[in-house]
Amino acid sequence: MRALAARGIRTGAVIASILPGLSDHRDQLPEVIEAVSSPGGQLLGVLPLHLRPGTREHFLGWLAEHDPALHERYLRAYRGRSYLDPSYGRWLQSTVRELQTRAAYQLP
Repeated sequence: MRALAARGIRTGAVIASILPGLSDHRDQLPEVIEAVSSPGGQLLGVLPLHLRPGTREHFLGWLAEHDPALHERYLRAYRGRSYLDPSYGRWLQSTVRELQTRAAYQLP
């Protein structure tokens, strides 16, 4: 990324999949933002976890063993859907933008 940015090519990354309650904490995201911005990244996208059939059963089975309370939250949040309610995506995007602003790194 650094070599491309040095040549004037806009670069960036997509953070995916962000797992609600596991990798979406406000104290975790600044480190990722810095990892993209420090080599010259200018673009940053974020995508929440989606649970399609196959992955859904495997992930939820693992989560049930490792964190039963969070597993219950996922069952309620996904309610048989592959994607979370769009409000979570809006919250995530807003949170990342706020953290980028604090770090003096902003999306174009």
